Amino acid sequence: MQYSSLIPLKISGMSEHSPSYKFFYMCLSAFEAKRKLREFAKDTGKIMLSKHARERMFERKISFKQILCCFEHGDITEGPYLDIRGDCKLNITVRTAGEIITTTVAIRRNDDGEFSIVVTAFIE
Repeated sequence: MQYSSLIPLKISGMSEHSPSYKFFYMCLSAFEAKRKLREFAKDTGKIMLSKHARERMFERKISFKQILCCFEHGDITEGPYLDIRGDCKLNITVRTAGEIITTTVAIRRNDDGEFSIVVTAFIE
């Protein structure tokens, strides 16, 4: 699945042949993002945890299983929107193990395909 469309970002003084010339993608729709999260849940190798997310999970006693539950069953409560890095970012929330867990996720694309980065997680 491709993002909606390709947007070239031209930085003043750079040509399209410059190595710093970048392309960014428009963000996914909520429907596309939810479907992509379900795909990542089936292939957990595409779910990365940021250092910040690992620290907050430890501090707040949130398990990877609860994060996975967000991907599998959660509802998008904010976003998706394009962040300053060109990632599609969103919050997903789910009730799991008697708690309401929200996870902030960035969906990123590189030469190997798409993957997700859990930015943070918290209990509401």
